[in-house]
Amino acid sequence: MPGFGTTKFPMKDYVSKMEFTTYEFFIIISNDRFTENDAKAAKEIASMKKKFYFVRSQIDIDFPVFTNQGIDVDRMRELDKLKQEIGSGLMEAGISEPIIFLISSLYLNEFDFSRLKKTLLKSLDGIKKDVLLMSLPSTTVKIVEPKRAQLKKRVWMWAIFSGAVGAVPVPGLSVAVDLGILVAAIIDFRKSLGLDDASLQRLANVSMKPVEFLKAEVRTPLVGEINEEFVKQMLLRSSIVAVSAVEMALNFIPIIGSVFGAVSSFGMTYKLLTDALDELVDNAQRLVKVAFATDPGHPQ
Repeated sequence: MPGFGTTKFPMKDYVSKMEFTTYEFFIIISNDRFTENDAKAAKEIASMKKKFYFVRSQIDIDFPVFTNQGIDVDRMRELDKLKQEIGSGLMEAGISEPIIFLISSLYLNEFDFSRLKKTLLKSLDGIKKDVLLMSLPSTTVKIVEPKRAQLKKRVWMWAIFSGAVGAVPVPGLSVAVDLGILVAAIIDFRKSLGLDDASLQRLANVSMKPVEFLKAEVRTPLVGEINEEFVKQMLLRSSIVAVSAVEMALNFIPIIGSVFGAVSSFGMTYKLLTDALDELVDNAQRLVKVAFATDPGHPQ
């Protein structure tokens, strides 16, 4: 949202104009000191029984020495001291027990970024939590594991859809749809786990490792070009292909063909996507460990 307390967005009209009631939670960000207007906004949010968090950004500028050192007593002491100072100022302004995070957008694996991500995830449920989780960069193993659990739910969704199509007694329809499902799902899994080219480049920037080095650690053909021909080769290497052949033969038999088609399509899609997800997760976890192998302060 735009900043408040300006002539264009005066504080007296800000809450109603920005429709605060429509939001799940709020992040109040400052790269310097939190102001009286920040405290006023927090009080308005608190009065609506909604959650809010204070985020102090650009910590790397204030404490550049922290970005060149591992976690030690002095570093933690200074960060705790800053957090206490910020908290004291907010409590004096009338905010009880403010929740504060110190972050740097240039160092996603440093400071309070990991704790901030966990806190935001706990603030949501259902599809909103799913969307936020998948949008987070896979910079720790602890982020990859929850993603696996959420993506496993999508495996069930895709498999059920595949089974529904498999029940339709139209020769070749189930196979054609299954191929499309598998292609779309694998590409979705890969992007969600941070194994696509754009995500790998972002990880390289954060970890300060060459992107070619990181790509060399990804040991699965699932990060290459994924199309229907690729999926067909996956099917040919799987014992499930025999079941698909029987499904096509039974398509012409009423009822029996529909039941067998639904079951076999569900099973084929579920098995192949589960195997693909496990393979991609293993690679994502290894990639994170390799990316931050020399960083003793990285939260695995």
